[in-house]
Amino acid sequence: MGGGRIAYGDDSDQFGEWWMPDGSSRAIGTAVLLHGGYYRSGRNLDLMDPMAADLAERGWAVWNVEYRRPDAHDWAATVSDVRAALAALARIPSFAPDVPLIVIGHSAGGQLALQLAEDWAAATSAAGSPAATVPPIALAVSLAGVVDLPGAYERNSSDGAVALALGGSPTEQPARYAAASPSLFEGRRAPWLLVQGTDDVDDFALPNRALAANGRVGHPELLERSGDHFAVIDPAAPIWHATIARVADLVS
Repeated sequence: MGGGRIAYGDDSDQFGEWWMPDGSSRAIGTAVLLHGGYYRSGRNLDLMDPMAADLAERGWAVWNVEYRRPDAHDWAATVSDVRAALAALARIPSFAPDVPLIVIGHSAGGQLALQLAEDWAAATSAAGSPAATVPPIALAVSLAGVVDLPGAYERNSSDGAVALALGGSPTEQPARYAAASPSLFEGRRAPWLLVQGTDDVDDFALPNRALAANGRVGHPELLERSGDHFAVIDPAAPIWHATIARVADLVS
């Protein structure tokens, strides 16, 4: 167990850490982790290390992904990186394509997880796509995700993080918002699980409840328990225990 660093690109932020279950060469599934930080470079994949260790102890292989953040690069680089990191699984010798593959993201990473799952589901049917060598995503889990990007823009959440990330307002960048914001999706191809702490701020809690009520995306399941914005990635927190139990049910 423990993360071994593997590059999936040439930039210093294009790498992941690969964890395998301790004492086992066979995982029960693979979890791809996407950290948050509201699209800024001040946070990195270390945020997800406790979760990676917990999942590995439970028998999961874990691909904890770093990616170029749009404050230092641009939105296209961020979206491209999470796709490339997922495709890179096929080049990891101990990756097992015949066990469930899930994507788990926190905060801004929750938005990226849902967008990635939808993009990947569309790509699995495209000839010559990298998705041909990596299985479909069995479940996308958004932990206190940023799921309403136009709303976050209007509220100036995190001092304008969304405008910085997507390169402008919804009026200036309509295609980017439409492709990225789960609140704007016109359908859903992949299974989702939304997770939200009831002690989190309204800026996260209310949009997740609204997304669960959104018929256009099929009323995705929302799991709510007590906990703040970071309890959802704390292996000691009851909300995480509830989350991983529900994940096991949904992918079994």
